[in-house]
Amino acid sequence: MKLEDRDGYGVTNNTKNLNDENELMLGTVAISKDQHQRKKFQGEATAPPTKNISFEPGECLRAGRLYASHGYQKQALELLNKGLEQVPRTDTYYELLTQEKYQAQRRLEHRVDFFTCLPYDISCCIIDYVPQDTAIQCSRVSSAWRVLLLNYPKPWRYIYVPKNYSTHVFHISNILGIVFTTRELAGLMVLKELKEAKM
Repeated sequence: MKLEDRDGYGVTNNTKNLNDENELMLGTVAISKDQHQRKKFQGEATAPPTKNISFEPGECLRAGRLYASHGYQKQALELLNKGLEQVPRTDTYYELLTQEKYQAQRRLEHRVDFFTCLPYDISCCIIDYVPQDTAIQCSRVSSAWRVLLLNYPKPWRYIYVPKNYSTHVFHISNILGIVFTTRELAGLMVLKELKEAKM
């Protein structure tokens, strides 16, 4: 049977082809559902186990390593501590558990100073988007951050003081100490002396 669509083109109505396409589509859906369930099962097998742990030393070590490899250092430390509670000091698992615990603690405590890792121009591009009050707080993080933030002029072009800021807390000397380096203060003092000499 041949049907005409609205543009005048002939369309054949072949039920056999439609049934084949429907079967193919249903088969694809069934296969993808089966693959999804298989992936879900594999994901559960590789995911860090929490419910099925018997808290034996080997299980705690395996689960702790899985948690640590997934980036969950706190959960790894909890499991490793539970494993250490179950094991006497003379057991071989005790040393393995303590080593894994030490590595998880090191990973948890490790902080990356991205300003020291990045090139200067990229760090300056980041500072361009930092508000002034945040820059003041960030200047207290480390000496590298303080030098970078205080020597970069863009955040310090204008000093913003909110209207509701308490006057007894606000001291201009504190702001000037943060904003200007000693070289800039010396330059300002020279300009002031020159202006006074002209008058």
